Amino acid sequence: MRIRLLFFVACAVIQPNLSLATEPLSLSAEQQVTVGEIITNELSVAMPAPNWPVAIDGLVPENVILTALPITAQNVAPQLQGLDYILIEEEIALVDPGTRKIVAVLSRGRTQKTEQ
Repeated sequence: MRIRLLFFVACAVIQPNLSLATEPLSLSAEQQVTVGEIITNELSVAMPAPNWPVAIDGLVPENVILTALPITAQNVAPQLQGLDYILIEEEIALVDPGTRKIVAVLSRGRTQKTEQ
């Protein structure tokens, strides 16, 4: 047992991007909306619908460029630290950069201003 544990720890040190998260990502409704608005206001360009599934546990292909999550989004939801994202049409896929696995899918935030 001790040898297996040491092997796992050694692998984690060799591969620092290895994801050790085992619990599902949990965001409140307010965090989802705020993070969606923050990312939407970034200058990122949304990609068209891909030919791979945009769903939790889906894998993002290596040829797709991931964008680092803005610090302001990480401040709103600290559990997002270390994640990247991609914009796909009207959705935001939060991605573990070590595994390229999608951990959450959010709607893009749209802040509407009303005229008075």
